[in-house]
Amino acid sequence: ARVTNGCGGVVSAIAKVVVNDPVVPRPAIELSQTSVEFGEIPQGYNKTVNVSAMIKNTGNAPLTITALNIAPSEFSVSNAPAVPFEIAPGGDQSLTLVATPTRIGALNGTLTISSNATQTPQVTVALSAAYVQRYTAAASQDFGVTETGKSVEKCITLTNSSAQAVTIDQASVLGANASDFSVVTTLPLTIAAGATADVCVKFAPATVGNRSAQLALRSANGGNTTVNLSGTAETPGGVVDAAEYGLTVGPNPARESVEIRFGRSTASMQISLVDASGSTVGTMSHDAVDAGASVRMMLGNVASGSYMLTVRTGTDVIVVPVSIVK
Repeated sequence: ARVTNGCGGVVSAIAKVVVNDPVVPRPAIELSQTSVEFGEIPQGYNKTVNVSAMIKNTGNAPLTITALNIAPSEFSVSNAPAVPFEIAPGGDQSLTLVATPTRIGALNGTLTISSNATQTPQVTVALSAAYVQRYTAAASQDFGVTETGKSVEKCITLTNSSAQAVTIDQASVLGANASDFSVVTTLPLTIAAGATADVCVKFAPATVGNRSAQLALRSANGGNTTVNLSGTAETPGGVVDAAEYGLTVGPNPARESVEIRFGRSTASMQISLVDASGSTVGTMSHDAVDAGASVRMMLGNVASGSYMLTVRTGTDVIVVPVSIVK
C-alpha cells in the first residue's frame, strides 16, 4: 500500500499488514498400539490383556469417545468407562481386553473406537488369539458288564501332541451315576511333550442297570476335556459250566456269525461278546427257547481276536471262549 499526504507527496513506501488467525481447539486421537495378540489360550479358559494408555488425546481440546465396538463376541472390554467419556488434552485411557474363545483354532477380531477427533474420528485395533487343546483323549470309555458288589478298572490314555509339558491338575467324575465311578490315578499328572500317560477310573456299581457319568479333566496349561463313561451292572449270578448246561457255540473260530445251541429249555436271555480288555463289543437280547433250539449272533464289524461270549439267563451266567478270524 502507498500512503500520500494532501499535496500528493509520498510520505511512506510499502506497508505490510499482518493478520493473525485465532487458534482453533481440536482433539486428536492416537493409539499406543494398533493390534493386541492374546497368544494361545487352553480350552476352557480365557485370557486378559491390560493395555496401558491405549487411547491418547494428542490434541488441544477434549477428546470424546462415543463408542467402543468389539467383535466377535468372544472378545470384550472389561474396564472402560461408559460411553461417551472424555479424555483431556494430553491425557489417556487404559483398556483391559478379554478373549474367551468357544471353539478350537484361530480367533480374530476388531475393536473399533469412535470419537470426535477431527482427522480420524474412527480407529481400529486388530485382535487375535488361538484356542488350543494340547492333549487328546478318547471320547468315551465303556466298562462292560459288571456285577454289583464287584469292580473293574479301565485307563484312559492321554496323548500330549504339543511341544510343551502338560499337567492334568484335576480329574473329577460328574453326572447321574457319578458315585459308581472313581478316579484312582494320583494327580496332578504331568505329561511330557509328545508323550502319553493314563488316567485310570474304577467302576464299582451299587445298583443294577445301565450306568453313566462323565470324567472331567482340567489342565490350566493344556485345556479341559470330558470323557463319557458307561457300564452295565447286573445282579450277581452263579457261573454255570457250558457243558453242564448243554450249551455249545459254533463255528469256533467264527467269521460272520456264531450259533448258540441250547441243550435245555432256557428263559429269556442277554447275550454279550466281550473282548480281552473287558469291553463289550456286541450284545443282543432273546426270548426264551426250548431245548434243542439255537440263537444266531451276527459278528458284523467285530475284529479278529479272542473273546468271551456270555449268556445271562435268570441268575445263571454261561461263559464260552470264542475266536474270531476275519
